[in-house]
Amino acid sequence: MTDRSLIRFFLGFTRHYKWRFLLAFALMPVYAALMSITPIVTQRAIDFGIVEGDLKYTIAAGFVYLGLVLLAFVTMIVQNISMQSAGIRTLAGIRAKVMRHICFLGKDRYDKQPLGVYVSRTTSDVEAIGETMTAGLTNLIGDALLILFIFINILLVNVQLGLWTLILLPLLILIVDIFRRILRRLFDQIRTINGRLTARINEALTMVFELQNFNMTTAFMADFEKQNNKYRDKNIQTISHEALLFSIIEGMSFIAIGAVLILIARSSLLDDGLRIGGIVAYIQWLWLIFPPIKQMGGRFAVLQSALAAVNKIHQVMSIPLPDDTGTESADSTDLELQNLSFSYIRDEPVLNGIDLQVAPGSSLAIVGPTGSGKSTIIRLLTRQYDLGPDNGEILLGNTSIRQIPRQRLKETVVLVPQEPSIFHETVFYNIALNRPDVTEARVEDICRDIMADEFIRQLPDGYRTVLDSEGTNLSMGQRQLIALARALASPAEILIFDEATANIDTRTEIMIQKALDYVMQRKTTILIAHRLSTIRDVDTIVVLHKGQIVDRGSHAELLARPGLYRKMYELQTRFNH
Repeated sequence: MTDRSLIRFFLGFTRHYKWRFLLAFALMPVYAALMSITPIVTQRAIDFGIVEGDLKYTIAAGFVYLGLVLLAFVTMIVQNISMQSAGIRTLAGIRAKVMRHICFLGKDRYDKQPLGVYVSRTTSDVEAIGETMTAGLTNLIGDALLILFIFINILLVNVQLGLWTLILLPLLILIVDIFRRILRRLFDQIRTINGRLTARINEALTMVFELQNFNMTTAFMADFEKQNNKYRDKNIQTISHEALLFSIIEGMSFIAIGAVLILIARSSLLDDGLRIGGIVAYIQWLWLIFPPIKQMGGRFAVLQSALAAVNKIHQVMSIPLPDDTGTESADSTDLELQNLSFSYIRDEPVLNGIDLQVAPGSSLAIVGPTGSGKSTIIRLLTRQYDLGPDNGEILLGNTSIRQIPRQRLKETVVLVPQEPSIFHETVFYNIALNRPDVTEARVEDICRDIMADEFIRQLPDGYRTVLDSEGTNLSMGQRQLIALARALASPAEILIFDEATANIDTRTEIMIQKALDYVMQRKTTILIAHRLSTIRDVDTIVVLHKGQIVDRGSHAELLARPGLYRKMYELQTRFNH
């Protein structure tokens, strides 16, 4: 995108605070005008006060000078407060909107993009924009106005001096523009590398024991250091260009002052009425004009960093959210899969012609070898992925789930994953999830029913115990019981369990199994099962193989006839013994 398009995109976030921004921008020319006329007061004080020996005039000019500086100081304070307060509010709005957009992205986007990239968008990129709003953009505009007003005042004092000053401006603008383009490219590269670095850090922190377990830490660090060195080198390049720009403008300021003094001495300006006060005022203007020109390079660097960050945020905000235009509600909890087919990659079907019916209050187990399509069915049932027009249909009652908004669907269908997420919050929060209708009494009743109450009360503060992030102070079985309680506290009538008894010991498996039996008596239950011994009591078992249903029936019926289910069961039985 062009810089203009990015600025237009950014301004869309500022409209709620436009009056604060307008006040700040309105005060910028006031401050610039006040500062630009102080050399005129100096000129008058010298030419008509000091040179003429008029003490009263000199004192009066001094008070006027102090008044202008004080007024400029107050103007700057009000302008900065207005800009920064509006900027902070805008940043909070940007972060919230980006976070909301990311949270509603489809699962396919998370499968394609490392999590750390999204972390970078909501942290460092937003902070880069904030730095510009509170420093870069404000000062850039203020500096430009100050330069403009100073140039106008120089022309009013002496046209020839103004024209000499004008010769410098195109050269300075050309230099700044060249560096602006270079810095923009560098900052774009820095933002990209920073996103990759954040992703790698996130991976390392979440999989540190896995890296250690497979002795991959050294190899991982080699790759990390390669990315880190790229990030370092790009930052060094950026700083070098900023320093070079700063030095060029600094040098030009001294050269300009020396050149002007020589020109005044060799020209007829002194004979044309330019007095000593005018020369002092002109030098004062030069001292006022060069710092903003010198700093403008840095302002442009900050602005280019922010535009690079805005570009990254725009890329995320441009990712289309999953289609959620449906307005229907489920007219019943009768669940039906009609001729369901699906492919992640074209011409490589994962599911092919799946037909299933799940009556309200019944239980269904889906089993099969790895890669048979079990997890894909879950993703489609929960709309993590959406069906295309030729992929068959999933119905709740007579309503396609594509016509049911996702949030409304979650009120009917809830997934309990194999590795449940635990928030760094209390046990009560982790179960109730801030639902106003879920009271402490209800949570305690649910936990007693699924036999989770006993271990919860043994925690330091019971239901008010704050759990570690990802539940590291709980066992896997305890985390699954909390996830099960969370599902029961929801209004959903259809619960889907993904390998609920995987990765736990036998004692915990028995506890989880009893909890599942309790659930199956009260809710429509779908289980993705690995341990076939845990699904003896479900109403129907469906056997998947290579994306197709190859058998179905009860546990006893499937064991009574030759087939994949019996082979899997016999294999597991031999393995367990």
